[in-house]
Amino acid sequence: MRNEIESHLLSIIAVCVFLFGAVACSDDEKGDGGDTTDSTEDVTVTDSDTDTDSDSDTDSDSDTDSDSDSDSDSDTDSDSDSDSDTDADTDADSDSDADCQYDCLPHCVSWGGTMMVGNCDDGLRCCDEATIPDTDADSDSDSDSDSDTDTDSDTDTDTDTDTDSDGDTDVTAAEWQVISIQDIDLFQSVQVPLVRGRQDATSSTPIVAGRAAMMRIYLNTETGWSNRNVTARVTITHTDGSNDEFRASGQIRSSSTDMDIESTLNVVIDPAAITVGMSYAVELVVGDTAVGPAGKTRWPESGNAQLPAQETGGPVQVVVVPVRYSADGSGRMPATSDTAIANLKAAMMAFYPVDEVNMVVSPTPLDWNSIVQANGTGWEELLNEVTIRRDADGVGGNIYYVGLFNPKEKYFDFNDSANSYCNMGCVTGLSWQTTRVSDSWSRASLSIGYDDSSTAYTVAHEVGHAHGRGHSPSGGADYVDPNYPVPNGKLDVMGYSISQNVLISTDEFFDFMGYDYPQWTSAYTYSGLFQMVTAVNQMFGAAGVSALPLPRDASATLWKQILVRSDGTGKWGIEMKMTTPPSGEEMTVYLYDNNGQQVDTTTGYFTPFAGLSGGALWLQTAAGEAAIADIPALDLVVAP
Repeated sequence: MRNEIESHLLSIIAVCVFLFGAVACSDDEKGDGGDTTDSTEDVTVTDSDTDTDSDSDTDSDSDTDSDSDSDSDSDTDSDSDSDSDTDADTDADSDSDADCQYDCLPHCVSWGGTMMVGNCDDGLRCCDEATIPDTDADSDSDSDSDSDTDTDSDTDTDTDTDTDSDGDTDVTAAEWQVISIQDIDLFQSVQVPLVRGRQDATSSTPIVAGRAAMMRIYLNTETGWSNRNVTARVTITHTDGSNDEFRASGQIRSSSTDMDIESTLNVVIDPAAITVGMSYAVELVVGDTAVGPAGKTRWPESGNAQLPAQETGGPVQVVVVPVRYSADGSGRMPATSDTAIANLKAAMMAFYPVDEVNMVVSPTPLDWNSIVQANGTGWEELLNEVTIRRDADGVGGNIYYVGLFNPKEKYFDFNDSANSYCNMGCVTGLSWQTTRVSDSWSRASLSIGYDDSSTAYTVAHEVGHAHGRGHSPSGGADYVDPNYPVPNGKLDVMGYSISQNVLISTDEFFDFMGYDYPQWTSAYTYSGLFQMVTAVNQMFGAAGVSALPLPRDASATLWKQILVRSDGTGKWGIEMKMTTPPSGEEMTVYLYDNNGQQVDTTTGYFTPFAGLSGGALWLQTAAGEAAIADIPALDLVVAP
């Protein structure tokens, strides 16, 4: 169950840009180069024919390479003293702060800050608590690189001393002796250690074949190293003998550190290159030539190292069922536009260990006329209707159904409480939770369906329950997974977003199966999902959701459900044919007639809701079918 608390709502908005790329900085907040309200005054250029052309090419690499390029820059500066000072004003000022709750800045970790979730334009980064260097009298730290095409109409042959440092050739033979590859990680969503201290590392976290990855190469520098540009080459070798090659370069100032992504070489590997049986090698190179001693600048020192990618047997397959909510007479429909569905898929792709999420919208809405309330009332019955729809559609056991509905016009609006659903906290989702692969009937979930990040996170969370995942212990979640490895529900390893090139900190982020924000996926949840996705696809195949309906199994047995509400009362629910008994706690059920006389006993199996009291008690109808048929209503408290 997803239960949103009022104090978390603003965090939900802040984190949405991380997955979906929504623009968070308005035009007057970006601090872009065209900011005409900048308090910096234009510098007046005094033209003295000696051409003090600021063109001394200090190539922003701050590297004093004595290249002495005689760049015969023939500078046909046609300055008619109108000074075309374009004042590139990158304005790294705190007035660039974005709706991501923090400042949009050109640097973050290198200025002592922490990278945060958010979206910033023009190469800026979302940053907390950075100390911005004061390089200018102007408090905006204007890097005002004043690209003055200025000076005078003489064609001066400015022999610029080019302090250029952007070539690999800057690294001397001696310097190659004092830099080494120390550690290597692979990220698809979570950190998978491959090498630690130039020794092979082991990890139980799966590497998913067909999913894009980033190989992060940590370097160690010793005395004698200078600030240099370094390139890493990763060669992937496949079982058929073919190779793929990927590279990344970066300015290496000192030894790499965990949370400074600019201190490592980060090589993005295409999805098609992550294959079962693959191996890899990492080298530091200049052009196509490996450099430095193999014992330091290559891993492994010779040959290749294995990279154990695994297949899931197919994608996660989801059918979205739009619920037409008419309890208030509105006939309100959830958000199921292409953009809304893309957002749901993006959240699941970020958190789930798969190469694809296949999601389609049912063309037939589910009509619902009963009230569903923020306190949880009515959720059980509507979830049961989604379960009935899944059964009626006759889909395969690997297909997950999610009902989306909007019980009020707005998710939350503190100025319009009458039309808002979640102003004072609310239930936002509900699912069955069973860990047995054969329990295909339980692959049904229910979620709010607003066009915002709350719905995307809720759908990922509820489908996680349908994969057998319990709550992680954050935000006051109940029915928590006792084996979750971090007591407060935070991440157990770092994460990484390939689309945003942002590291996910274990200090700041929580597992998405809990209630606290911001959220990512833990290695614990990621690994558990991989096991269930793979087992479901192996048992039921990876048939697509378009192949509906499937033929019924003639050997299936009819079972009847007692829907047990969260208050302990129950009612007769659905009938369903199953080829194996449902999982859950086994119970002896005593059947009574309307006069209170016991007429039979049978065995029942209880499947709980995820995070809400109650669930489904399943009875095989063969034992007491006549007696069950005689009982028109039911009022009970379920006990073992």
